[in-house]
Amino acid sequence: MRVIDSKLAEIRRANDILLGTRLTGNVMWRPAFAKLQRSVQQALLDQARLAPEYDVARDPKGEHAAGFARIDAHVLVWDILYYDGRRAGFQGRSPDPSDPYVTRRVLLLDYLSMP
Repeated sequence: MRVIDSKLAEIRRANDILLGTRLTGNVMWRPAFAKLQRSVQQALLDQARLAPEYDVARDPKGEHAAGFARIDAHVLVWDILYYDGRRAGFQGRSPDPSDPYVTRRVLLLDYLSMP
């Protein structure tokens, strides 16, 4: 059980670093997020970094791999995907998301507007 806990802790740490810095993986966004004003994008990303709300329904293992951030009627929805870092491009799932040597992380950003 201790091995599982340490692996989960490492996955969370790596995901939190990517969400907070956007430097330890790739960042991709969907068209709805790209259409936002740069200031709104930055405000949502800051909110996600400073006070992320993790989405238990989309992240049942508790890896800090899915969540959202809200500012007024703006909602940023994000997911962290794990690709096999030993392969070219973004192919195949990572065999071990806790191992940075075999994992390529991708932070995927999307935008929802709340009524």
